[in-house]
Formats: sequence, structure tokens, C-alpha cells
Amino acid sequence: MATAERPLLNTDLDAVFDPRSVAIYGISERTSVRIAENMTKPGVPFYGINPTKTEACGVTCYPSMAEMVVMGVGHNRIEAAMDDVLSVDGVKAIITPGLGNEAGRDGPPISERISAKVRDAGIAMVGPNCMGIATPGAPSPWIGSLHPTFVAGPVATLAHSGSIGEILVSLGPRV
Repeated sequence: MATAERPLLNTDLDAVFDPRSVAIYGISERTSVRIAENMTKPGVPFYGINPTKTEACGVTCYPSMAEMVVMGVGHNRIEAAMDDVLSVDGVKAIITPGLGNEAGRDGPPISERISAKVRDAGIAMVGPNCMGIATPGAPSPWIGSLHPTFVAGPVATLAHSGSIGEILVSLGPRV
């Protein structure tokens, strides 16, 4: 519940839905191919962040950050990666698809710790344990498929279920 001292939402969400630059932290062909495809939009710089690679998913990897960062590291490395991301000025949004069932009993306490750090930094975060954000015509940190029929229209949706979200983004316009 929101309080006068700590509101539930204390940051601007523009960087979540319409970022000016994006990065995948821990980008790799093993875990990031679909997200990399969905994040690539004309006119929006897209970066890979990986200290052990010079290239992944068709993009050059750098040790720097962008306005939106998608966390592409496993639960055993997420806290150190989050500290790294939070140490850089300019990051306004973090998407954290991991920390679901694959994290086991370690997942909930890790989620609590990283959520507190992000909240204290005043940065918007989607996740942990989510499909991401799918925005027609914008970089979309969505871990599922985005069909070419996924275009802007008069309806917006929020889905608690990743399966339902995947169905909704695949429906497309009807003529």
C-alpha cells in the first residue's frame, strides 16, 4: 500500500514505454535472441552489455548503460548486475524478466532485495518475473514473439499471465 513517505509509483514511466536508448545487460544468444529482435526499432540506439563478449545477437557489446536496461542475467548474478546498473547515471527504467520458478526458493528474497534497491534509486522497474513490455512501434523488452500484426490501435491491455499476454500481442487487427 502506498504511504505519504513512499508512494507505489515515484518515477516517470516514459523510459519504460518509449525509451530513447535501450540495452540488454548480459546479452547472449542463449537467452536474449527474442528480446533483441523485439528491441530493435529504427531510430532508437540499442546496446548489448556483456563484460565477456564483444558481440551478441547481432549487436556490439559495451560496458556502458542506456536509458532502459533489460536484465538478461540469471538469478545467481542479478544482484551484482543490478548494483552495476544502479551505479551508472542515466538509467531510468529496468526490465527484469527473470526470478520466476527457475530461481527456486532463492527467488523471493532476491526479488525483495533488488526491488528495494531500485525503489530507493527512484527508477521504474517492470518485474521481476514478467514477460516485459510490448509497445507497438517502439522498442519492446518482451521475451515472447511479436507478430507483424502487432500494431498500434485503440486498446491497451495489462495481463498478469504471460500466456495471456502472449495471446493478446498475437491477435493483431481485424478487418
